[in-house]
Amino acid sequence: MSISPKFVQGKLVTKVQELVKGKIWEYPNGIPAVFKSNAFYGKTPPSPEMPYIAIDFFQTLNPFQDVKFEGWLSETEYAVLETKIMQFTITVYGSGEDDTLQIASELSTKLKASYNRAYFMQFETGLYSITNPVPSSTRLSDQYRDVASFTIGLSYVDRVIDEVGGGSITSVNIDTDLHKDPEGKGGLYHGFDDNDPLDIQTGDMPEIN
Repeated sequence: MSISPKFVQGKLVTKVQELVKGKIWEYPNGIPAVFKSNAFYGKTPPSPEMPYIAIDFFQTLNPFQDVKFEGWLSETEYAVLETKIMQFTITVYGSGEDDTLQIASELSTKLKASYNRAYFMQFETGLYSITNPVPSSTRLSDQYRDVASFTIGLSYVDRVIDEVGGGSITSVNIDTDLHKDPEGKGGLYHGFDDNDPLDIQTGDMPEIN
C-alpha cells in the first residue's frame, strides 16, 4: 500500500503549526496560519494576515529505482517494495517588514531536531533532506510580499501487492546498503529505525514445486 502525499502533507501542516507558534499570524482561534496551498487548486486560496506559511506537495522521486525488493508473499500475492522520496515546498510569506528568511531558517533547523524527526516515524516516513531556505520577493496585486522557501524530502517504502498466480515464500528479509541517505545510512527501512531492516513474515506456507 502506498502512503498518500496528501495525508503526509496534512501531518506536516500540523507539525509546522506547532513549531512556528508565536512567529507568524494566528487565526482568532489561536492556530498559526499554515495551510496546504495546493488544496485550493482552481479556487482562491485564503489570504490571512502576514506572515503566513503555505505548504505544497512538490513531487515524488524514485532515485533508487534500480534497487527494489520483489517476491512472493503467498501463492497468489506478489510484492514489490521500493524506497521513494516525497517532496514538499514550505514557503513563508510576509510583508517588507517581516523577516521571512529568519522564520524559514528557524523552522528548517527545528525540523531537523531528533524529537521532531521522530514525529514522522508515526506515519512510516523519515526525514531524508531539507534544502537551505532561499529568499525572494513577489508582488501580488498592489501588495509587496517578502518570501522565503525551502524543500523538505521524506523517505518512505512504497508497497505494491499484486494478486497473481505463482509460487510462495515463507520469509522476506530486506537488508541492502546500495543506496544511502545524507547521513550515510541506507537500505529499505520501515519507519524511522535505521537499525531495523524491514522484515516481512508470511508464516508457514506450502512449497510450490
